[in-house]
Order: sequence, then structure tokens, then C-alpha cells
Amino acid sequence: MEYFLNKNHLNKSQENFIGRTPAIGVINKAELIEEVAKEGTGITSYEVASIFKRLEIVMADLLKKGYRINTPIVNITPSIKGLFTDYEDSFDKSRHSLHFKTSSGVVLKQAAKETQLYKRDPINYHIDVFKFTNLSEKGENLSPNAIGELRGNNLKLNPDDLKQGIFLLAEDGKEYRINIYAHNTKNKQTFQVPPDIAPGKYILELRSLPLNSSRLKKGRLSTSILFT
Repeated sequence: MEYFLNKNHLNKSQENFIGRTPAIGVINKAELIEEVAKEGTGITSYEVASIFKRLEIVMADLLKKGYRINTPIVNITPSIKGLFTDYEDSFDKSRHSLHFKTSSGVVLKQAAKETQLYKRDPINYHIDVFKFTNLSEKGENLSPNAIGELRGNNLKLNPDDLKQGIFLLAEDGKEYRINIYAHNTKNKQTFQVPPDIAPGKYILELRSLPLNSSRLKKGRLSTSILFT
């Protein structure tokens, strides 16, 4: 796995750098199913898809009942965000939210230990998305039609080119493209969330085509965004 270093723009007190690992691709659910059911495994894609779907239903049901889930791949724990005023205060959806925190299981921890890292020089043109702000609502969660702001480097894009733009990537592989931009510059993007976006956790990815280049560049926010 390759990695390179970028200057840490969030630390103003001293100069240091953060490591980034550029992905060689993204595997969605359908592709993962095909990978599991590769020729020679004796497992069909239909069988894998059926088990996958059953796992999704069972895990969601158990989490809603209050269970924690520990597996060799991932551990999932319920967590409440928001402050309570006193001991008599109760959960209020306008001030509090329930989240499911994930952490690596033993298989992923071992995979991280076994992964060989190779340092490379930074790419001359790199999209760096290092800050997201919710301008519409208090808190971290977003809703349809909300206004968001990005800060970073090389954020400017051509909104008329459908290959370029800010994209919200759902966990099931579906993509929502941002169509309304109020601010579109190198270091700042202000945009409106699509009205039809479904609730869930999303990865924000910005795609742009640098001047005099035919290769699309991509940059992602390091943390996911939750839509409610």
C-alpha cells in the first residue's frame, strides 16, 4: 500500500505532516459479493448475496434491541451524542442522537499489521478536503436541502461537467451528486444537499479535472457524514 505526506493545515502552532493512503479503487457491495463467490470457491453469488442480506437484517435488528456486536472483522457499539441538562433529563431527538460506532476487529487489526507500506512523493495536484461545516443546522447531522461548506486545497470544479462535482457516497454504493453550488473556489465550496437523499452514513468525495489534464482527480473528507 502506498502512502504520502501532506502538510497538516489544522495545526497552526507548529509545522507537521499527516500521512495519506490513496485508494487504488473502491469495492462496492456487488463487487464484494462477486469477489467472495470467485470461481473455484464452490459458493454462488446468489448464496453470498442472500447471506449478506440476512446479515444486514439481523445485525440491524440486534443493534436496535441494544446489543453490541463483536466479530473478527468489525465491532459495533451504540453511542449517544449530545449533552443532558441534569439527571432528570431524557433523550430528546432535537438535542440528542443515537449512533453506532465501529472499530476494527482482530482480522482487520492483523491485516493492518501485515500490510506493507511504501512511501512515495506527493502528487503535484492533490485535492485536500480537510474541513466540513454544516451551515444549516446545529450539530453534525445533515438533512435534505441543507447547506454545507468545505474548506481545503484545489476544490474548484466545473459543475457543468457531470463527471466533476461533490458526490455523497452511500454505504450501499449509491451516489448522490451535488447540483447546486453557491461558492466554488480553490479553497472553499458552499453547496446544497440534494432533496431526495436517503438517511444514512455517507462519504463525501470531490472530483475535478485539473487544467490541461485528462485525468479526473478525487479527494475525500476523512470523516463520514450522517444524514437523518
